[in-house]
Amino acid sequence: MIKGLLAALFAVIVLVGTTPSANAYEVTPMRVTLVPAEGRTNSTITVNNIRDTELPVEIIVKRRIIAEDGTQSFVPADEDFIVFPPQIAIAAGKSQAFRFEYIGPPPTDAAVGYVIEVAEVPVVPPGFTGVQFAYNFGVAVYVEPPRAFAKLATKARIENGKLLLDVANSGSKYALLTGMELVLLLDGNRRVYGSAALAELIQNGLVPPGGRISFAMTLDNLPATGTLQAEFRQP
Repeated sequence: MIKGLLAALFAVIVLVGTTPSANAYEVTPMRVTLVPAEGRTNSTITVNNIRDTELPVEIIVKRRIIAEDGTQSFVPADEDFIVFPPQIAIAAGKSQAFRFEYIGPPPTDAAVGYVIEVAEVPVVPPGFTGVQFAYNFGVAVYVEPPRAFAKLATKARIENGKLLLDVANSGSKYALLTGMELVLLLDGNRRVYGSAALAELIQNGLVPPGGRISFAMTLDNLPATGTLQAEFRQP
């Protein structure tokens, strides 16, 4: 899943030669919600170094931008947060907590999405030839107004054997479609797809407040024509 930044981002630094062994590290939590108007402006990320070597990391803050086709891009946003420590080398087998605080303007109408990226800093020993693997983890951070909510409207049609969906969010909160269930009525026959199935079927399922995304899904036994209704809802 994510299929977006709800899972680990992966970068490879290619030098020359063979591949040394490398293990990832653990980051928790992977999603955080802040509500500045209610005094919830800060939280903590914990990085657990499960390697037998030192792990140098740095924290990078990015603003999340979602296009109508569901693709995502990210722009630097370090000025909106204070992070401590901003970078550190974590000893083998040890954990490090990173505290971050939102210092931007409190949102009043719609949530703002960020990613706090835990980025491994590759250390290249003198004379090293090989391939180094750097693992970056993106923690989703949503800064919301009070009483934020998602309100979805879904339009669906069948085209070229695929289900085409257009999902609009008129609410003030980000909606994660892969955390919901999809109910389809095809010629009066009801089909329900749970969150596990949607995680496999939807690549980028985050709908921003006041925005929309459109995407295609490939489903088994989909008729060529017929009456169709679709609804995303909380399970």
